[in-house]
Amino acid sequence: MTNTNNSNKYFSFANTHAGTISYVNEIFSPQKFDRIYIIKGFYAQNFITHLKSSSGIDRKYSCDYFMNPINPQRTDGIIINKTAVINGSLTEIEIDDCHFPALIVNLNEFCDESLLALHRDKIIKLSEKRQELQVSAQRCLKAANELVEYLLDLSVEYLDEKKLSSAIDRILHKRDALIHNNDENDYRFINSSVGNELNTLECDTNKTFSISNEYFCGFHFMKALAVKINDSKMICPDALNTKRTHAIYIKKDNILFKLQTRFDKKADDEKYSYINMERFIHHAFRKDHKQKLKFIKKIHDSLISEAADCFNELKNISTALEEIYSPSINHIAQKKFAMDFMKKL
Repeated sequence: MTNTNNSNKYFSFANTHAGTISYVNEIFSPQKFDRIYIIKGFYAQNFITHLKSSSGIDRKYSCDYFMNPINPQRTDGIIINKTAVINGSLTEIEIDDCHFPALIVNLNEFCDESLLALHRDKIIKLSEKRQELQVSAQRCLKAANELVEYLLDLSVEYLDEKKLSSAIDRILHKRDALIHNNDENDYRFINSSVGNELNTLECDTNKTFSISNEYFCGFHFMKALAVKINDSKMICPDALNTKRTHAIYIKKDNILFKLQTRFDKKADDEKYSYINMERFIHHAFRKDHKQKLKFIKKIHDSLISEAADCFNELKNISTALEEIYSPSINHIAQKKFAMDFMKKL
């Protein structure tokens, strides 16, 4: 599978058990770019999404897109070579225009406040409902994370750490990945807390190792792997708990290690290899805790499903708010501005 449009997709933030976590302030640090545009206003996400879909920039340049994990069809940020565009609601970057060539774009200038004021009560009601849903989703994710941590604590007692360490050493030495080159690591999200996943890194790798993650035992592999790789790497934290690792991409060797609950055996070829964690977990783990494992996994999946339902309702609220805001927007002026903006890029 080849990445034909020269674009890489990541999630812009993660809804974790501890709240929203993002690396956008590091990724979009002004010192890394020649130009940076911070888009402010209710329609910022729509503006950036439209820029991505209509400009055709990825046919000419290598781009990084940062998608919204609640609504992956929406884009929160774009990196085009040394130019960056970011949704201002996701970043706390403060830019001094006197010292850095940047522009803060305020889309609220195209909004008629008098028309918007007519819907004040409805906007407040929808905003309150949004807050309730965010709290409900947060509680579900927090409970789900506790169950994952419980099973990890349970399974580590059955883990053959020596055998696991030796297996990882064999893989890394074979591919010359144990290089003492402590470059700064990059951090990106490629999965969401409710199961959405982007295959960006997998598309162009020379080799992908898929690690089984039944009952979350794959996290033991990723933890042991992370401390052994001294070369520059991209770390993809688990979206539910960023202290765990979902994937690691070794830049020098173009190798990807990622957790995968379901695996297509037909994909086990020269590019793809499957690592079964049952090789390193004593069979007594399943035998001793058979009913407990099934029960905990069932409750965990139910909590994740409930959180996903909350996020779907949040998408519906965003749509309802857009319908309220739309009549108050001078769309002709905004469209003209967007066309001029794309010409600058």
